[in-house]
Amino acid sequence: MEMRCNPWRWLWGLLPLVILGWLTVKLEHPRIEADLRTRTEAALKDAGLDWGATAFSGRDGRISGRALSEGQPAQAVQTVRNVWGVRVADDDTDLLDKVETYLWSAAAGDKRVKLAGFVPDQALRTQVLALVKAKFPDYAIDDRMELARGAPETGKWLAALGFGLDKLTQLKSGEVGLASLDLNVAGEAKSFSTYKAVKASLRNALPDQVKVARDKVTPPFVAPYTWSAKRSATELVLAGHVPSEAVQNQIFEYAKSRFPKLVIIDRLEIAAGAEDNAGPAYRAVLTELHDLVEGEAQATGRAIVVKGEAPDKAGAERVRAALKANVPSPFTAIADLTYPEPKPAVVTPYVTRVEMVDPDAVRVSGFVPSEDDRKSLLQRIAKSLDGRRIIDELQLGSGPADGWQACVMAGVDGLKRLGNGITVLTDRALSLTGRSADEDLASALPKELRAAGNRSCDSTVDIALDQPPEPNLTWRASYDGVGEIVLEGEVPDAAAKAALADAALKSFPTARVSDRMTIAGGKSGKWTKVASSGLGLLSRLRKGQATLSGAELVLTGEAKDTSVAAAVKDQLQHTLAKGYAGRDVIEVRSDAMIWSEAEAKRKAEDEARRQAEEEAARQSAALEARRKTDEEARRKAEEEANAQRDAEARRQAEEAARLVAERERL
Repeated sequence: MEMRCNPWRWLWGLLPLVILGWLTVKLEHPRIEADLRTRTEAALKDAGLDWGATAFSGRDGRISGRALSEGQPAQAVQTVRNVWGVRVADDDTDLLDKVETYLWSAAAGDKRVKLAGFVPDQALRTQVLALVKAKFPDYAIDDRMELARGAPETGKWLAALGFGLDKLTQLKSGEVGLASLDLNVAGEAKSFSTYKAVKASLRNALPDQVKVARDKVTPPFVAPYTWSAKRSATELVLAGHVPSEAVQNQIFEYAKSRFPKLVIIDRLEIAAGAEDNAGPAYRAVLTELHDLVEGEAQATGRAIVVKGEAPDKAGAERVRAALKANVPSPFTAIADLTYPEPKPAVVTPYVTRVEMVDPDAVRVSGFVPSEDDRKSLLQRIAKSLDGRRIIDELQLGSGPADGWQACVMAGVDGLKRLGNGITVLTDRALSLTGRSADEDLASALPKELRAAGNRSCDSTVDIALDQPPEPNLTWRASYDGVGEIVLEGEVPDAAAKAALADAALKSFPTARVSDRMTIAGGKSGKWTKVASSGLGLLSRLRKGQATLSGAELVLTGEAKDTSVAAAVKDQLQHTLAKGYAGRDVIEVRSDAMIWSEAEAKRKAEDEARRQAEEEAARQSAALEARRKTDEEARRKAEEEANAQRDAEARRQAEEAARLVAERERL
């Protein structure tokens, strides 16, 4: 069957295909345009041209936005054209405005930071906002910055901006601004320390090429406004507030010139709120403070009070008048001053005397420098002498030596130890006179008086001893060096006997004590101490004897070395009670000597034993030799006797044989 081609039928088949293609193109255009826009803007961002925006109609694009520099529009067009799929890229860009003076500012207050001025691009805007947020984390940020060309070098501009923000954080409220790299700072500092820190950094720590065009940073405001100056013998302390660093320096330099011998301690803080003429008023006060012995000034607001001690009444009146005349308005100055009473006439020689008139009363006479010194001295005397009644005959007089009261009290303390006597201080010469039955006290008082006077006075002590005669007894302690201590002889009383027995037990804790002492009568504290000393010294010897005969203590015996012997000798000569003497007859026998003697004795005994053994051996040998000789002689005698008997028997036998022979012949 023959088939024929019908063109109309072909047309009807192509028509749906055309419609389908047209619909496909219409539907894909938005997706293609969005894809091209996304990829071209990403390419612009990667190239650092993110100010540019693109729009597409199909594959034909257009670039718009405000470029940051003159070469960037062409660079942006070329970047878009290089993106795959872009057919055409038209340039519809413009340049940012360029400003001659590149301004920027930040103002902080009420928990808000307001940013104004220019920023080079969006990236730096983001960087600046992040920096502000980091430094003011609790503040709201009002960003009114605009993009503009003409900024200084980025690194230096950001360094200046960050430095300004650091200063802003140290202000209660304020503003920092940049005109190119010229810095403006204004506001009230948060504290005295931050004010000093801000001022110092604005002078000495500016970033490279940054200059301070305007510094309006003010110190903290204080109310009430205070200032003070306190003078002692060695220093002047300045404290409180001053209106400026210049006033602070003026006051410090004036204080140095007015008080050249004092240490000036400056504790002043710079603060707002001062009255007019504060600097001149404070300097006028320092002028008058110089003429006081010691004192202080306190200013609160407009009122100034000066307290202290003037050298005399006339000096106090002069300071009052000068303060009234020289302290400028609006300040008023009040002087609350004291001054010493006129000193009494100078006395020479300067004599102060303290005398024990009876067990209950003491008389104090002579001179005292002032009523305060009189009160102080009498109180100290009453306390030292256990509240004895004081007869006050003191008179006022000037001219005591340094350390006057200490020297008088040194003498009073000596009177207390004695319980009687008189002490007199004449200028620097202190004397103490009295009586005592205590020899140790009489010996100790001169040293005690010198120490108490502490070189303020030269002291002499005259103590009369009231003591009974010492007993004339003979007493002995003997130690055998093995285990027995024998006490024998005479003692004054039962107390001395018991004390010596107890001393022997303490000095010889492992020895047996044999008490053979007898009570002879008498009384003495020194005798028992001397005998006890003898026991103590005897305990240091290997063996020996301590003999107290009359007033002489003799120690005999053996010492283990020369140091012990020397120590015993020294104590015998220097430590016995006054009136007693010591002597020693001590042989030094060291451990080495005793060992050597024992070794020599052992060797001698060994030698004698060896010689005895040798003699016994010789005698035994001699006896054995004699025995052997006697035995040999006996044997020989027996042999000779046997030989004689044998000879006699042979002779008899021969004689018998001869006789037989003769008979037979016959």
